[in-house]
Amino acid sequence: MVDGHATSADDKLYLTRILLPNNLITIIVQCGIGLLALIYFAHVFIDAISNTATEFKISPFLLSLVLIPVATELPEKINSILWIRKGKDTLAFANLTGAMVFQGLLLPVMGIMFTNWQFDLSKSLSLITTFIAILWVYWNISRKSELKVWHFIFNGILYILITFFMLKVT
Repeated sequence: MVDGHATSADDKLYLTRILLPNNLITIIVQCGIGLLALIYFAHVFIDAISNTATEFKISPFLLSLVLIPVATELPEKINSILWIRKGKDTLAFANLTGAMVFQGLLLPVMGIMFTNWQFDLSKSLSLITTFIAILWVYWNISRKSELKVWHFIFNGILYILITFFMLKVT
């Protein structure tokens, strides 16, 4: 490993632990099982969000706006922190970048293409607030090449404000 840029798996594939050979077929089968589990548990998670919103009489949109980013991105952050501690900074950065592309591009495109949705100006305020927060971070990085804690506090305040606004609207 040179400066954390070379990475290798520390553990074996799960399927090789039950005496299957470590080859391309086993890798594809394990990826397929993981994809099927991901699809199944995504449905379980969405049903839980819908049921919880109904139970507490709040908007499913608002609940998903608050909980889904935390539930989907927190494991990525933890993995990246663990990899950085092991000196695998390239893997940590690739993990976060891939997660952001998946969450920010692929899932919205699939949602727009395969679901019925209507543009609601009050709900789009969350998109506008997110865009402002991104511009704020980008501006600070391009200006000073560093971020301070208060930059994140500002973004957190925006997140809390938009959540309270959405409670009033819905």
